Amino acid sequence: MHSSISSSSKTLRESGYYYSSESYALLGMPSSAKAAGGMKPSFSPAPSRNETPSRLKWLSPYYLIPITVLVVHTLLLVCSWTFFSITISRPVALSPGIALQVEDHIQSVTMVVTLVASFISLISTVLYTKSIHYSLARFLGGGVSLYTIASATSLAEPTPLKNFMRPTWTIASLLLALAVNSQTAGWTTLLLPKQIEITSPMTGFELDMKSVGFKQLMEDNKDTINTDMFSRVIPITEASGGTAVSTHFNLPSILNFNHFSWTNSTLGIMPVALEEVESSILSVRGETIPVNVKIDRNEETPRSFPVRFSMTQQGFTAQVNCQQRDLDANTSPSVRLRSQLDRLFDSPVTLAQLELICPAARSPMFSEPILTSANVDALFGISCPMIQTNGGRRWDLILVGSGIYSPIKTTVCSIWPLLDLVNVDYDDNTFVFNSSFPSFVNGSVPWSYAEAPWIGNFALSVFLRGLRVGQSTTGNSMGDTVLTFLSSVQNDPNALSQILAEYTRGVLELSVTMLRMVFTQNGNGLYPGGNSTIPESMRLNINGTHRATTIGWHQVGGTAGSILIAPTFVSIVSILIVVVTLASKGRNQEAEASHYFDPGDILHIISASAAGGIKMQFPPYHEDTAESSEHVQIKLAPVEGPETQPGFVSWESAK
Repeated sequence: MHSSISSSSKTLRESGYYYSSESYALLGMPSSAKAAGGMKPSFSPAPSRNETPSRLKWLSPYYLIPITVLVVHTLLLVCSWTFFSITISRPVALSPGIALQVEDHIQSVTMVVTLVASFISLISTVLYTKSIHYSLARFLGGGVSLYTIASATSLAEPTPLKNFMRPTWTIASLLLALAVNSQTAGWTTLLLPKQIEITSPMTGFELDMKSVGFKQLMEDNKDTINTDMFSRVIPITEASGGTAVSTHFNLPSILNFNHFSWTNSTLGIMPVALEEVESSILSVRGETIPVNVKIDRNEETPRSFPVRFSMTQQGFTAQVNCQQRDLDANTSPSVRLRSQLDRLFDSPVTLAQLELICPAARSPMFSEPILTSANVDALFGISCPMIQTNGGRRWDLILVGSGIYSPIKTTVCSIWPLLDLVNVDYDDNTFVFNSSFPSFVNGSVPWSYAEAPWIGNFALSVFLRGLRVGQSTTGNSMGDTVLTFLSSVQNDPNALSQILAEYTRGVLELSVTMLRMVFTQNGNGLYPGGNSTIPESMRLNINGTHRATTIGWHQVGGTAGSILIAPTFVSIVSILIVVVTLASKGRNQEAEASHYFDPGDILHIISASAAGGIKMQFPPYHEDTAESSEHVQIKLAPVEGPETQPGFVSWESAK
């Protein structure tokens, strides 16, 4: 028999179909002439121990497959989860130059990453398949059913099992098929660079209006710091009031002022700039607002990418409650409209003002006289001095509509000025604005209120100055704004009070923002000794978070771990198959020639089947063969003696 095998091997070498023992596909195809002479087709046996060098022995599939599966799949698990852990704990950014290139060629980058992911998935799948084939080859040494062989082959492909003889196997085959085919998606999602945000802490300082030094500064400079200082920007107060009213009624609104854009109103903050900004509040040429914050950057990001940041800052607001009252010369407070009709350039005009006697006052007060139409189409405003009450210190602002503004009636707005804290978001929305720094400002609801009566007189004076500047012989800009909103919400009985309260609040907040800008800008000369830098005693430390967009990797929490479910599942299954097989090898005694048998090679299967060890009759192809195969137990063993070629034999025959 041995000489017959040697003769057959020699014939195969001569015919050109011989495969060396180092090849994983070991079966040579015999010529038809030799087959007719009685030679049985077989896979080429392993060399004998005397002929096989130890080096080649350790390169055989018997040793190479389990080592490769364990090493490679362990590396895949370690590398994938290490990368995932790093990128979920913090963003990992590409260098600015590479990030720009990736942004400009994102489609090409996606293709390259997908190819890399496909290559990794291919390696993982091949080793997964080899692990099943390796395990099946080892267990064949101890005997398995034909159903197990067929099922294991389907799992290795991987394809779902088509029968439900073993439901657990069928479910496992579905999961494995899904996992193996989902690996590329998982690796691509993990490795593809995308837009991420790099966060960095920000620290700085601003003017603390609650400080004792600032309170004293306002008192000492009350004759200098007045509305005349802001005459160039007073007209913007009407826009600020209108923006606040729009926001109250959920209407889109933006206030543009001094290189910044606000939603709602300014909230009385000093906007933070990442670079010096020119301020034109005091003069046409303007001075610059210095940079009073610094960013503790960990990584550089491209300058052309979006940037945003948030800061917790000191703001200013006012609690404003408005209600309509019937006031005249006999009420308290008493209000009387004084007017005088005259002609100016042959046109009839009226010079008018309010006369007000506040509660407990001994003499009347008068509003600034205004020039209006003969019909006195005007909106008048005047304020009583600060009143000390149990609820705090307040001012009563009295607004009187006349002529076409009569629907505004006589309204008394009680005002409590307050300093607060507010979270402010800065954005560089390039779709709306073209700015070199984040200039779009949006603040949160303020908190931590504290009374600020030392700012009340100044803020009210700005409101009244804006009201007077907006008056002409044809109408009043504030009155026009109020009537426009009033006409759109006529069904609400409290609409007028709400509109006037929000309008007033918006103007008062803008006045304090302008005050902060003047005290912050270079060259203001308003601090003791003519200095222009905020003294240490008047500084309030502020902090925030800077967010710069770039390209890199960052896994989002929550569902991020799902991207590695498929690759991890395949790797763990492959490792477990090999480990369980190695642990069971002691029960499966097999010949060394069987070490080269590959159940995934159809030629090896044909060769083992043709060895003549199985004599039973199988059902026709069109019948369900799964049930019958379950009862057929076979093993891989020498067919005609210990030194002969291994083949499939009946388990009972092998005993």
